[in-house]
Amino acid sequence: RCGDWSITFCTPAPHATPAPATIPEPGLAGELFSVTPSGTLTNLERVRMRDQKVGGARSQGMFKPSVQDFAYYFEGGTSPVTLKAGDPQVFVIRMMAPSNRWGKEPTAEEAQKHFLLTKLHSEEGRRYITKVDVQVDARSYGRPTPGLDPKRYERVAVSFQLTPRTVLEPGEYVVLMAGTSNSEFIANLKSGADRWAFAIVDR
Repeated sequence: RCGDWSITFCTPAPHATPAPATIPEPGLAGELFSVTPSGTLTNLERVRMRDQKVGGARSQGMFKPSVQDFAYYFEGGTSPVTLKAGDPQVFVIRMMAPSNRWGKEPTAEEAQKHFLLTKLHSEEGRRYITKVDVQVDARSYGRPTPGLDPKRYERVAVSFQLTPRTVLEPGEYVVLMAGTSNSEFIANLKSGADRWAFAIVDR
C-alpha cells in the first residue's frame, strides 16, 4: 500500500477531473448526457437490450416448470461515445414532475431509486451485461422550470446530476433508468426502460 516503506513503487489510485462549476441544464427532458471538461453536454448512446439463451433448459424438479438462462447484451463491441479516463464522470438528466396525482415528485431521493450503472463485457461484437454495478449519487441543480410539457404547462422540469460513487475505470458501461411511467419523469413505455451506453478510454 502507499506509504509502506517496504514498497518501492506505488500505483496512484485512478481519479477523474471534478465537474465544472457551472453545468447547463438539458434542453430536453428524459435524455441522459455526460458533462465535458469545458462544461458542455454530450449525448450518450441510446441502446436496446437483447437476450440470448445460455445452455439448455434446467429442471426444477417434479411438477415444476423448467427454467431457461439468458444473457443480456447490446449490439456493437464498443460504444461510439467515449469519455477520457481523466474527464469529469458526471451525468445529467432533466425529469418531469407528475402529470397526475399518482405520479412521483422529481426529487433527488426519488431519482436515485431509478438509475443503475453497470459495467459491460465485450465479446464477438456484443456488449454483455455483467453483475458489476456502480452506485450513483443524485442531486438536483438549476431551477425547476415549467413549460416543457406543451399539454400541461404547469408541469415543472427538474435537472439532476448523477455521479458514480467510485471512479469508473476504462471499459464499457450502460446506465439504466427503470421503474418509471410517463406520469413519473419520462420513460420509453415501449421497452419499459431507458438505457444509455458509453465507454471510458485510457487516452
